[in-house]
Amino acid sequence: MSDATVAGGVITLDRISGTLVALGGLWLLAYGIDAHIEVHGYESPSPQLFPRLGAWILLIFGLAQVVLTRTTSELPGKRVLGRYALVSAMLVGMVWLMEHFGFVIGAMAMTGTLMLVVYERRPLWLLVAVIAVPVSLWFIFEILLERPLP
Repeated sequence: MSDATVAGGVITLDRISGTLVALGGLWLLAYGIDAHIEVHGYESPSPQLFPRLGAWILLIFGLAQVVLTRTTSELPGKRVLGRYALVSAMLVGMVWLMEHFGFVIGAMAMTGTLMLVVYERRPLWLLVAVIAVPVSLWFIFEILLERPLP
């Protein structure tokens, strides 16, 4: 399959994925965050602060990928597409784990599985990513900022 030329540019998979990421960030800013995060009076920091920051990051980096991507691309093979499907299924599983067992267990399971999927085998990296990062995030949001996590 070859790239299509549109308005002097080349449509590549990188540009398509960048567009989807940017649209996701834009949707969160326009609707998603306001519809799902309630603000009661004055709270510091606002419960919407970090989700909005994340949405802006998605929007900016998605647009950067559209604008700055190279004009050549290859379609991924079946193995790569299978890994994409696996990671997508893992995200669904993580949401289920978080709903039933809390953020820390879900994040540890997701991070550990993802580290194995990307062939990470260094013990220190695994320990930091699987235990230290989820626990640190839980501590920052739940204890320091008093913001509930799923």
